[in-house]
Amino acid sequence: MRKIFFLIVLQLLSFLSIRSIFSQSIIIKMFNGTEHNKPLNTVQNLTFPSGNLLLKYTNGNTENFTLSEVRSVLFQGAPLHADFYVSEPVSDELLVYPNPTNSELNLGNIPQGTYFVRIYNLYGALLMQEQVNSESCTINVSHFKQGLYLIEFNNQIGKFFKL
Repeated sequence: MRKIFFLIVLQLLSFLSIRSIFSQSIIIKMFNGTEHNKPLNTVQNLTFPSGNLLLKYTNGNTENFTLSEVRSVLFQGAPLHADFYVSEPVSDELLVYPNPTNSELNLGNIPQGTYFVRIYNLYGALLMQEQVNSESCTINVSHFKQGLYLIEFNNQIGKFFKL
């Protein structure tokens, strides 16, 4: 009975956390000055085939962006504390760059002390945990598949794309 209750609570928490992720939006800024703002709850899949950014929507439609024309991809909205496209350091927010990345993810603006950085897939499975104790560090994510990942650090949650 306890096991069933635990599984139900775990599923409920997983659903609520995924729902809060999808209450945000993805903003695709182009070099020509245009912006495409899409609610994440309408995006079913985001991939990077053949030098493109392909959004597949829950209604079955798709939208294709040539990566060479994309200036930046940002996420916006509560409950996250930061959009990880940062042009100037903010004193208390973790810097995660480059985003998207092929192999290495740099973390900056880490406060003094020893902390754990955790990386999750969108299903909530913990993929990596690394202890950091300096102002910056580099994490190798080259073995991850293409896609969107969540990164947790010191009660902050952010996202990054692996190309």
